[in-house]
Amino acid sequence: MNIIKILIALILTVLSVTVSSAAVKESFTLTAGGREYTFTADNESAAREIFAKLPESLTVKEYAGHEYFVELPFRPDIRGEATSKLKAGHIYYWGGGNSFVLNYEDCDIAPYSSLHIGAFDDAEGICEYLRSSGRNITVSVK
Repeated sequence: MNIIKILIALILTVLSVTVSSAAVKESFTLTAGGREYTFTADNESAAREIFAKLPESLTVKEYAGHEYFVELPFRPDIRGEATSKLKAGHIYYWGGGNSFVLNYEDCDIAPYSSLHIGAFDDAEGICEYLRSSGRNITVSVK
């Protein structure tokens, strides 16, 4: 009977560790307009690849009424499933333009597609800021 209890406790411990470690995702902070916005990376390897090499600050440009983007000064070696359906408050990498993209409106960019990097914790807040900003804004990511 004690052996069964020990085995059950061991199995539950292993399952607990597996579930909790899988649930932890890496977070980053984007600073824009004097405010910090935290986002969680869904594609952590792509996020680390891009953000480790970004300059201290960069100027992103508004495009097409739904996004801000900047062409990266390097070409990251990243993989993942791309989508043409972009969501507001999410961050993407567009390989066709080698660009880091901050999306502030839902849109479908077919026939193009982008790699999803992550989502802002305060999607409404960052989208509101981006919608009301000028043509070019300066941001930093850490």
